[in-house]
Amino acid sequence: MVFGSDGFFGYGYSSSSPDEPERHLPHLIAKPGAEAVWWSTYELASCLDWRNVDREDAKRQLIARHSSWKNATVRKIIESVSIDTVWPTWTIPELPTWERDGMVLVADAAHALQPSSGQGTSQALEDCESFVLLLAHYLKEGYLHPSTTQLETETEARAVAAKKFVEMRMPRIKEIQRRSAQIGNMKKKMNVVQEMLLYVIVWIFGK
Repeated sequence: MVFGSDGFFGYGYSSSSPDEPERHLPHLIAKPGAEAVWWSTYELASCLDWRNVDREDAKRQLIARHSSWKNATVRKIIESVSIDTVWPTWTIPELPTWERDGMVLVADAAHALQPSSGQGTSQALEDCESFVLLLAHYLKEGYLHPSTTQLETETEARAVAAKKFVEMRMPRIKEIQRRSAQIGNMKKKMNVVQEMLLYVIVWIFGK
């Protein structure tokens, strides 16, 4: 992954060598194959229909951003590439709550994180485990001190667990959203001060 003042460029192998006999084993770092994947920054003021994005404009912007970069692989890619697919990045507006009357939203339904966060799946799993543990706890308390009926006991336990879940998880998600927005901004065009700050941040991450 290469960062610069004009944006961001990532590339890597997307296939393993057919000569690698155990290339499908998940723990193995196999020899690379012949296919590669790349991705880069493409900015639009608005995107009403991502299916009809101007591929030629995307290529022009790609060349304008990266043609002066010294990275030989990046230059080789942009000199020969044809753009077949443009994938949008979707997020959702921040919701005031993820629960109502015991009904709970988790994972992307509650907080679709930017891909730059690298935390989408991780936070979905944390959501699920957190809510299950809270629900088990408050159901156990409810059964020890039941209401008039079992339905009322379980309904009250579910409602309390849902509220506690939001109170506990929302601050963590907001912090991840804030950090991922910062990382996302590192992929846009920057002035000299922002570029220098980027290099300092990357150097700190490296340490």
